[in-house]
Amino acid sequence: MERRADGRYLGHIGFFEFERDLQPSILGEPEMGWIFDRAAHGHGYASEAGKAALQWADEVLKPASIPAIIAPGNTPSMRLAERLGFVREPDAIYKGEPIALFRRGHLG
Repeated sequence: MERRADGRYLGHIGFFEFERDLQPSILGEPEMGWIFDRAAHGHGYASEAGKAALQWADEVLKPASIPAIIAPGNTPSMRLAERLGFVREPDAIYKGEPIALFRRGHLG
């Protein structure tokens, strides 16, 4: 993702199939993920990009739901997930450690 005004790289957001060994499994679902430069935080870029990506997913992929996993303690990402309509579920286990599991149902 680039800022239109100056072309500065801000981060990326999208859907992935990483085939993670996660319990409960999310295999076959379009996992949503994002990472942004700290300079982009607090400007609404992530929310705008997330809404656009989810609109595309609802129209094109039409998934029953979309999971997102977030490292415990990553409060900014958790807030973004909630702003995008994700709901926190019980923690999953990834690489032997708990990880926050969020899920958003299909809205299209």
